[in-house]
Amino acid sequence: MSEEAAQAVGFLETTPLADLLVHALDHRLTGTLVLEEPSGSRHGVYFEGGTPRKAKMPSSVACLGEVLVATGVNSKRVHALTLARALDEHVLHGQVLVKDGAISEHALALGLREQLLRQLLWLFERPEGTRFGYLDGANFLENWGAESGPRISVMELLW
Repeated sequence: MSEEAAQAVGFLETTPLADLLVHALDHRLTGTLVLEEPSGSRHGVYFEGGTPRKAKMPSSVACLGEVLVATGVNSKRVHALTLARALDEHVLHGQVLVKDGAISEHALALGLREQLLRQLLWLFERPEGTRFGYLDGANFLENWGAESGPRISVMELLW
């Protein structure tokens, strides 16, 4: 992680993720928080006006299709068929689901919100030695996922 460009750097042991989220909310920050585990694995959270809008993890943490199956919105069969199409066509899984009529735009929005909540909760379990860097005004996730992410409440997440 390039510490020269970051406005804030540290370790989660000394500045817990909850503190970072509250600080971003209090100061209505817009930028990207990058977390780097001792293994070198990196994760990113994009904030807009203090609200987490997107998250990216290197592994499959709370994939949309799996979230929709877990919440009873879709079956495993629909998930498998539409995911295969999305991968084959190089489009977002949610776009295929809506286009096929498997879910509504509203269900997609709720699924994306739940996905983001689960991803952020997963970040709380990062190992000791995980470093962070916050880059104000930078959107490293601009080309990741849907154009605009769901809005979630930091206070709801912390609760």
